[in-house]
Amino acid sequence: EASTVGTLVSVLGGVVMMIFPAIKNTDAALGVYMAALVLFGLGMGFYTCVSWALMGDAIDYNEWKTGKREEGTVYSLHSFFRKLAQGVGPSIVLLIMGALGYVSALGTEGQSFETSHNMCWLVAGLYLFSAIVQFVGIGVIYNIDKKTLDKMTEELQEQRKLKAEQEAQENGEVAEGEENVETEENVFSTEEDPCGQCDIPEVENPHVDAPEFPEVEFPTIIDEE
Repeated sequence: EASTVGTLVSVLGGVVMMIFPAIKNTDAALGVYMAALVLFGLGMGFYTCVSWALMGDAIDYNEWKTGKREEGTVYSLHSFFRKLAQGVGPSIVLLIMGALGYVSALGTEGQSFETSHNMCWLVAGLYLFSAIVQFVGIGVIYNIDKKTLDKMTEELQEQRKLKAEQEAQENGEVAEGEENVETEENVFSTEEDPCGQCDIPEVENPHVDAPEFPEVEFPTIIDEE
């Protein structure tokens, strides 16, 4: 709502600015022009203060409608179209200035009175046009009011909570599955080596006594030499 009120103030400033080219008194025209600039600047100030908050609401709105949060995409589109407007806008204004009789080679002081008067109308018209476009964008196209914002925030919190619970449940199932796999691997290793679980009785005397053989007497050989 604050940005919408700001755009209305800017529109009022643009309307007041459309008066100054019709005033023949230079001092009076300058005073009206300055007053119109103040009104236009105040309106733009409201929008400038809340513009980045509107970006955050737009990101939440996109998540609310699509289920995906895409901050990078939204900010990159905002930056792209802003630079596009900054490049295309001045080019269009230069074409309009040329159509109204402005000759760049003559400079600002060499223009005719008619051309200078046309430039005043052009400046006033551009201020009013930009204010109207801003009002249409904020007041008509941008459809997130306070009621919608509260509803969106509440539902997003529920969606994020549910998503977090689902992810926790999935992570728990994965961990349980890994434990089952480890258990099965242990079972397989035990089956491959069944003696690992066999109870081997202890032997009191593990040494086996050698069999006894009878003593044999060998005859004594006497050397007759």
